[in-house]
Formats: sequence, C-alpha cells, structure tokens
Amino acid sequence: MSNKINLIRLFIILFIASISLNADDSRIVYLSQTGIKYHIKTCRTLKKKPIAVTLKEAKRRGYTACKVCRP
Repeated sequence: MSNKINLIRLFIILFIASISLNADDSRIVYLSQTGIKYHIKTCRTLKKKPIAVTLKEAKRRGYTACKVCRP
C-alpha cells in the first residue's frame, strides 16, 4: 500500500512539474530586429521596436537568453 501511495505522489509531482515547464514556454519574451538574444521587455539592451514571441518560439528560432536581463 505504501508503494502505491508513493507512486501516486511521484506522478502528481511530475504532472505539476510538466505543467510548470509548459507554462514557462508560453511566456512572452522580446527579440530585437538584429540580435540573437531574447529579452524581457524592460531590458536596457533592447532597442527600437522589439518583436514579441513566446519563449518556445524564440528557442525554436535559435535565440538564447540575454545575459543582462536574464529572462
């Protein structure tokens, strides 16, 4: 019985973790017109007309996180 309860607990924890990871991928980040990094909207390095995309899309396009704003 104890093993069954532990298995259920593990399943719940993994399920919640997967929801959190998916929610993170849908977060909005911003791309510059010419750079290769993604940013938060208020990043000091982000100039003129940022392009809003999901984090998942930015990663799919090969962008990496800005080291200044650390989105």
